[in-house]
Amino acid sequence: MRQDLRAQKFHDFRRTAVINDPSVLRRLWKWHDDHPLPTALNLWVRNWLVFPARAFSEHLKHRKDIALKVGSPDSAGDPAVPDDTLLEIRHRPGTVTLAEAEAKLRLIEGANALLVRADRGWIAQPRANYAYKGISIEEMGCRFLGYFYAYQATGNEEWRDKARYCIELLQRRMLPGGHIVLQGHLVIDFTYALAAYCLFLWSSFVDDRKIEEQALNVASILLRYQISGSQNHGIIPCYALAESYRRTGDSAFLAAASRRVRRTALRNQLASGGWIDHDSWIWYHSIITGALCKTYSILPCDLEHMRFKDRVARCLYRAINRIIASQREDGSLRHGRGEARWNGVDESGVSPDTQVVHYDAKTMRFTPADSVREFPTHAWECFAMQILIDDIDLYHLAPLIRGYVGFVTRQNVYWRFEFHTMAAGIGMHLLKTLEDHPYTKNATIRADA
Repeated sequence: MRQDLRAQKFHDFRRTAVINDPSVLRRLWKWHDDHPLPTALNLWVRNWLVFPARAFSEHLKHRKDIALKVGSPDSAGDPAVPDDTLLEIRHRPGTVTLAEAEAKLRLIEGANALLVRADRGWIAQPRANYAYKGISIEEMGCRFLGYFYAYQATGNEEWRDKARYCIELLQRRMLPGGHIVLQGHLVIDFTYALAAYCLFLWSSFVDDRKIEEQALNVASILLRYQISGSQNHGIIPCYALAESYRRTGDSAFLAAASRRVRRTALRNQLASGGWIDHDSWIWYHSIITGALCKTYSILPCDLEHMRFKDRVARCLYRAINRIIASQREDGSLRHGRGEARWNGVDESGVSPDTQVVHYDAKTMRFTPADSVREFPTHAWECFAMQILIDDIDLYHLAPLIRGYVGFVTRQNVYWRFEFHTMAAGIGMHLLKTLEDHPYTKNATIRADA
């Protein structure tokens, strides 16, 4: 029997992918990645040499797509969007009922049952990028969000108990002082932010101060952690930092969230509302949009912060308008700039198309890449929509949200089942939220009137 060599790995060594870019800056950065400087010096170099050089280089490369008049197309064909008002929702795609959305979650639960390992959590499906690399924090954190919001939508104690199980698994991975044992995905800013946010939600639900303290310990590490070059990784800690500021009033959390927004989302946003390179993909765009909204919602309306809040608001308007402009008639969202389709390679050098499976409630089977029209993520897109509803009451998006949840529910190809659990549960909650709101529960009331 042929041995699967992937099964022999338990650690990803610190290294960068092969860089084909011959520029001196990229070659120096690769050398640095393989030979890191002492921490204090490393942070100084990142903050005062690498970041300014990268920001300037990005601006030169994309300057024509950054400065455009509203309505003018950029190099990918995307129109420049307003930064002070929302676009009209163009489509009214068909949606689904809450019962249909819950049925989707139950279908996904069948796949989760195939992947669960007693008292340890869920492994990645065999074709996914973190398969055979241990159990990542996303396996617990993303499923928690799905189960938690499913419970909020239905009151079904089954989903509450599954959410509790996810929190218990997260707590077992925590070390003294706030650090977390990581497997598979070893990026601190992403995994710690997700874990802390989940702990914050659960601590409020069960009214447990000890769990809140655990979340604050994790967030305190993010408070002093470096800002990644990737914009979605650099900004995602704002979810945890914003919640920390809400609960403690400690201005250090507000300052840290503001600093990350300045270094990421406010850096070279395209006139179309998106961001450059891989951060233009709609799932990364949604992570950035949600974090922007979280930060905007905690900024005080005083003289000290108002000018910065205005800048964040303009950035957020553009980001939301990019989502509106991206929706198709069937409710789906375009993947990236123009009609670009996700066919690149991930950090493992594998095309995501080769990681997609079909699940029919009994077995998983490989889905040929040429049969996959949409790369199935959906989780962070739904999460951003939930944040926009929760934090700034953006019911203008109701038709878009209903159409998108309907599209997600009808999909039958899968990638990472933690993401699908998250999308299904949040989708249920979005439908319930819109059903209960006076602006949207009555079909005769237009949410965008």
